[in-house]
Amino acid sequence: MRMRRRVSVVVALATAVALGAVGVAQAINANSTVSFNFTKVPAGTIGTTLKQGKINVHTHTNYTGSGTKTDRARLFFDKNFAFNQSVVPKCSASQLSGNITMKAAMAACGTKLGGTGTARANASSPGDTQACVLAFNRNPNGILLFTRVFLTGQTANCSNPANNTGGFTTVLLQAPLATNPASTTPGGGLPAAFYQGGKWLDFNHITSVAALPLSDFNVTVGKGAPNTNLSGTKGNLIRAKCTLRSGSKKWVMRTIFKYTNGSPLEQVVNSQHSCN
Repeated sequence: MRMRRRVSVVVALATAVALGAVGVAQAINANSTVSFNFTKVPAGTIGTTLKQGKINVHTHTNYTGSGTKTDRARLFFDKNFAFNQSVVPKCSASQLSGNITMKAAMAACGTKLGGTGTARANASSPGDTQACVLAFNRNPNGILLFTRVFLTGQTANCSNPANNTGGFTTVLLQAPLATNPASTTPGGGLPAAFYQGGKWLDFNHITSVAALPLSDFNVTVGKGAPNTNLSGTKGNLIRAKCTLRSGSKKWVMRTIFKYTNGSPLEQVVNSQHSCN
């Protein structure tokens, strides 16, 4: 009887240790969310043919582990979004290099502007460092996120970028635009067919240019950006259509975040948004 009890105790302890190990393995030092939406410009029903407009993408990350940062973000878009970079001139990363202001960035690449937004990073507390984002059409392809960072605790003034000299440092993130790899995009119970033929952006090695943990990006790209070159036919930088899928009209998006530490290092976020 004593032997059985001892065996039971040993088994219980071994189980507890195993479960503890699994808990550590499954722990993560950050948690990200992603929301997105496409707005037709001018306003109206989108329907089953491509309509021009603008897309908003909002990513947010809460860090739960000390020293953790986001080092990579891969954004896989629904195949019902179409990107046409040829309608807007392209800007090279070298044109935005160095610690330059928004005014200088606009002087160098103002005709290549595709959108604007805001960002936040963690310094002494979550989200306490604010920034303004200018999204430029990237040469040879993709997007450049010119992020002008303000002093910690200071409210970022993002108005009138062509004449704005605010902020104290610059972070330049860039991502190529390519066709979705079918083997990567399925997830969250969504068919691969929703993604195949669509596009994806790959923001990699973020920590090589960003000293602080980036916690929030809220960027809108496409027609409606504050740039006269995005009027008329040039508004076709981004178009979208809406189709019936699995009983509902919706768009999908998949984002894969990679962090500097924690286990697992990657987090997959699947997002959906209804359309009409």
